[in-house]
Amino acid sequence: MATSSPADELSVLREVLDVDDAIDGQTTADDVEDSKPAPAVFLTAMRTFAIDPSRVLAVGDSVWDIQAARAAGVGCMAVETGGFSRHELREAGALHVYRDVQQILDQLGTGPLASLCS
Repeated sequence: MATSSPADELSVLREVLDVDDAIDGQTTADDVEDSKPAPAVFLTAMRTFAIDPSRVLAVGDSVWDIQAARAAGVGCMAVETGGFSRHELREAGALHVYRDVQQILDQLGTGPLASLCS
């Protein structure tokens, strides 16, 4: 997981969402000097965890998430839950825009993530 949230905030979210079993590692704002739209959080995560950029697809809810992912050389899908419109997210370069995270889960086998799971 690569996020621009500080580690203490992420720790609370991980506990509330009960997602620790699904996350092997994390990079937070505490691990980088520059926040999004700088690509540092994504580049640091890929370097730290030896992740092949061709196997990365970021999920974000802001134009800064998309700009950071693109600058890091990875694609980004977006959700409309961050206050940005579908149009703004597409204009920023999102590969696909979903209404919310539930829609991503509903289309997991047929959307952009399907190719990463094969």
